[in-house]
Order: sequence, then C-alpha cells, then structure tokens
Amino acid sequence: MQSPFHVKEEEIDRGGSWPSTRITIFNADGKELGSYERNYHSFGAATFCPFFLHDRWWALYSPVYTGTRVMILPEAEDWCGEEDATTSFVPVDYYVPRYRTARYAEGGTVKDVYIGENAPGWIEPEIMGFTDVSEESYCPFGLVAGCIWGDEATWKVEYLDLARLPEKRFRRENHFGTLHLLDELSLKEAIDMERWRPDEPVIGIVSKRWQNCKTGDAE
Repeated sequence: MQSPFHVKEEEIDRGGSWPSTRITIFNADGKELGSYERNYHSFGAATFCPFFLHDRWWALYSPVYTGTRVMILPEAEDWCGEEDATTSFVPVDYYVPRYRTARYAEGGTVKDVYIGENAPGWIEPEIMGFTDVSEESYCPFGLVAGCIWGDEATWKVEYLDLARLPEKRFRRENHFGTLHLLDELSLKEAIDMERWRPDEPVIGIVSKRWQNCKTGDAE
C-alpha cells in the first residue's frame, strides 16, 4: 500500500542559531492536513515516514532532532514516542518495510510464502512463479538511520518496535551493534528483505566495517 501523504519543507530563520524547518503535510489530493516545526535545518522530508499498520495510517517523524515521535494520520496529531531528554540519537532517515503474501509451487507442493519489499518478485511476482499475490502490507517494525550526538562521521542503524502502537507503546533498540551505512545509500536502499518472514524476522543490512589490518580487530 503506497502512502497517500507527502510533505513540503520550508526553512525558518530563528536568528543567531541554525534555522529550523516547517514541515507541512498533504494528502494525495493536495489538501493540507497540518504542519509541525522541526528544530533542525536538515533531513526534514527524510524524517517523515508514513506507514499503514493496525488498520490505520501513522507516521514516524522527528520534530526535535534528538528524538523519534509517532503521529496519527490524516489527523496529523502526535501520538507517542521519545522525549528529547531521553536520547542522544539523532534520526536522519526512517524506513518501514513492506511485504506481500503469495503462493509458490515447488516440487509438486504449493506453499504459502512472503515476498519482502524489493526482493526477487516484488515488482513482477508472476515472472518468479508467484500466484495469489496479496496487496502490500507494512511490517510491524521500522528502522532509523542516524548518529550519536557528537559523532556525525557515519550513520548508524537502529530498530523501532511498532507492534503495540495502539497502546502508545513505542521502543527504539540497538539490536545490531554499531553498523555504519555506506554514504551513497539511503536507509531503504541498504535494507534487503529477501529472507524476512513474520516467524523468522531476518533482514540484510548493507554496511561497512573498519578493520585493523595489523590486529584483525574491528573498530
């Protein structure tokens, strides 16, 4: 399910410090739904990420540059999330992956399968032999790329638990250790969903690792 929402950025001069950004939200018909001010001058559009889960639309967003919040759409109202004082992680990009269910015949047996976003068969499933392909659904988790405040050399990746949003339960977790994204890839481009299943939630993350050639240690 493609998002029917988009945003427009407008820089706001605050005088004497870095500018902030006005993020205005629109629906597919171009109707303005609301707006918010992000207290940082960059990554405004990249830190607004709509997704459909629990039978309604939401969006990850970052009005305070050291925290992630969740809003409900189309109301454009804040719902839950991190407080500024609780985190030093600076979001710069969000991604909530999608998947489809399908059926696949193999060795005389037809089995139920999942097609992760941008995995083989995502665009043209019939070419890969998939049948009964469903509409797109969003996974109950998201990913955030960003940096630790004061360490802006590379973007890291962390996990966002979205499974209990109706209860206003939201959690960011450092599941993956310190991963450094490649500079030339967006967060979405760095994620491989080919092996993901609800009961085996494995994803691939394209990253780089600094390696000491003398000691063999990772840095």
